[in-house]
Amino acid sequence: MTKEPRPAAPPTSPGRRDPGGADTSPPSCLTPLSSLVLHPPLTLDRETSLGEAAARMVEAQVSAVLVGEATRPEGIITERDITRLVAEHRGMAHARPLGRVMRGGVVTIGEGSTTGEAVLRMAEHGIRHLLVVSGEGTPRGILEERDLLSGDTASPLAVASAIDTSTDATALGMAHETLHRLIRRYTSEGIAAVRLGRIVAGLRDRLVTRAAHLALQTMPTPPPSPFAVGVLGSHARREQFFATDQDVALVLSDASGDIPPDAVAAWFARFGEALAQMLVHAGLPPCPHGIMPSSPAWRRTMRSWRTVVDGACRTPDAPAVVTLSILADLRGLNDGFDLCPRLTDHLCHRLATTSLPLRLMGREAVRHAPKLGMFNRLPVIRDGKDGEYIDLKRCGLFTLMQGARALALERAGASAPGTASHSGEACGGVTSAVDTASRLATLRQMGIPGGELGDDIAHAWEVLLGFRLRGQVAREAHAQPVDRQQKGPSWATEAMMTDEMALHDATGTTSLVMAAAPSSCGTSPAKATKGGGSALLDVGALAPLEREGLRRCLIVVDTFASWLEHRFGLHLIG
Repeated sequence: MTKEPRPAAPPTSPGRRDPGGADTSPPSCLTPLSSLVLHPPLTLDRETSLGEAAARMVEAQVSAVLVGEATRPEGIITERDITRLVAEHRGMAHARPLGRVMRGGVVTIGEGSTTGEAVLRMAEHGIRHLLVVSGEGTPRGILEERDLLSGDTASPLAVASAIDTSTDATALGMAHETLHRLIRRYTSEGIAAVRLGRIVAGLRDRLVTRAAHLALQTMPTPPPSPFAVGVLGSHARREQFFATDQDVALVLSDASGDIPPDAVAAWFARFGEALAQMLVHAGLPPCPHGIMPSSPAWRRTMRSWRTVVDGACRTPDAPAVVTLSILADLRGLNDGFDLCPRLTDHLCHRLATTSLPLRLMGREAVRHAPKLGMFNRLPVIRDGKDGEYIDLKRCGLFTLMQGARALALERAGASAPGTASHSGEACGGVTSAVDTASRLATLRQMGIPGGELGDDIAHAWEVLLGFRLRGQVAREAHAQPVDRQQKGPSWATEAMMTDEMALHDATGTTSLVMAAAPSSCGTSPAKATKGGGSALLDVGALAPLEREGLRRCLIVVDTFASWLEHRFGLHLIG
């Protein structure tokens, strides 16, 4: 496959200027860290007192000091740490050695990285300083949060701060709207969709976590048992940009002590409703198919969730395949009891005992591969008045996403203890990252698929996701729904594409709830776009090189579908 050229980075400007410089604009998200003027790292040994360290920091005009050897620092102390320690220990803090009060594990970033990657790293770790290192790991300087902010309210760090300090749903909603401005800005600057998706997911994770914290404050009593808030769908896979609706579930621990089960259920029903309403007011509208913490189907104990998984594996009909596919993407937020990973491990262990569910997942990926025309023409939908369109989700993204998911689950099941091919790894080693890009990267390291096809698939995913992001930004600018695909004939695949399904009753049986019966494949693009929005890409708006790149990507998707058909032996199940 001929690689499509990457977007050229716009002109960049350094984040920290020389004293005589007049330009104070914030750096572009694509600015390489090597172009910034950084603070030289100040390093002190472990026995240096906190008071002496503070004096040295003032003298050097820095806000952080590394602790240990200059080439291998063991920890870091910042001015905020010193303020906190003095407040906690009063006058005794000054004499304390750095080795006893430092924060261990210095977070580093390579000097070849960009400022966009730096803000993501800071947001992920909740820190304000990064140690920039060379390719050999040699410390080059300390990057500070203020080097990147420069008063910019639409930066990831500013949005994260606004979320973390929100005291009600209104403040969360304002922070969420700022996140939308950040998406528009970073898209215009040419940031890769995969990278931007991770930034957005990290911030939306914080928003859901903060909403849960605020919802807890409305409860009259503490939680009767440990629980985890889990995200699903494109949010969980870090592939969602503008939020379309809630995809949130609750996983409850079975350990509730002497509290009656009815009382536990009533408490979490009230909390689930409070959380769902908090998210609505924060800008995440209700899911029309009930994938919300207010729905009993998505608010279950671990025992009940396991029953759902067991039932789906025993009877892998179409709704069961949907169930397993959606739960495979479950990602917990602040899950201190590892409830979500434990549920994922149970799913992997059950799939290791039966191959049919995975083969059916693979079949859904294959069934919706792009139907390329003669001479590999694009599978466009033509409309005399509105031009040519292509459904990116149905004709490319879904096949790659579902195929990667099925293969990741297959490998996780193969590594589960007790299986013939168990290699000693936990299931989580294969399924810990649920985003499609990471799944494809992990599979490539395993030689799945082998040769150039693995590289081509990863590249096709990045390009197609980029087209989708660009289309969403355009539709959002015109106040249209950002991501609704054109309806088609396969209701099971439709549900997996949009994660629109619900689980019924406590016995673990499953059924799919659709908002409306699917319409014909011949739906007019005009109706799909004007009557509620769609994921259709306007092919006529593409430059010739972009159109050719899109065509080549869809050829790769079609090749991947053929490979999946052979891999899962789909010719044997029809």
